[in-house]
This record gives sequence, C-alpha cells and structure tokens, in this order.
Amino acid sequence: MEALATIVFTLFAIVLLEAASAIANCLLRWAPSLALGALAARFSFEIGSGAVETAITGLVAAMLTRNLLRALASRSIGAGVEG
Repeated sequence: MEALATIVFTLFAIVLLEAASAIANCLLRWAPSLALGALAARFSFEIGSGAVETAITGLVAAMLTRNLLRALASRSIGAGVEG
C-alpha cells in the first residue's frame, strides 16, 4: 500500500512539473508582448482615455507585438534555408 501511494504521489509530482514547465514557456513567449501592452495601456490611461479605451489599447498593442515577434522569429529560424 505504501508503494502504491509513493507511485501515485510521484506521478502527481511529474504532472505538476510538466504543467509548470508549459506555463513558464508560455509566459516566456508572451512576456515582451504583455509588457508592451501594459505600457501602452498605462500611457493611454495617463493621457485621459476611459477604462474601455485603455483596455483596448493595451490588448491591441500586445497582439500586434506578439504577431510581429512571431513573424520575426519564423524568418530568423529559416534564414539560411533555401526552398
């Protein structure tokens, strides 16, 4: 019975570590986009935009940044490949 409990807890720990790794990788990819979106939202708020306009500004800035960084990353990966 103790062996079964040890195996179950070990598998549970492995699943938690895998989930944490996936979340960390996602945050690493999105961190620059989220930071720029937050900065754009802060600037929009400082110049007097309302709450909805501020949220939209931050969201649009984050999505544009993410798409731009994704496009740049895909170009640099296949830069030396002909075809």
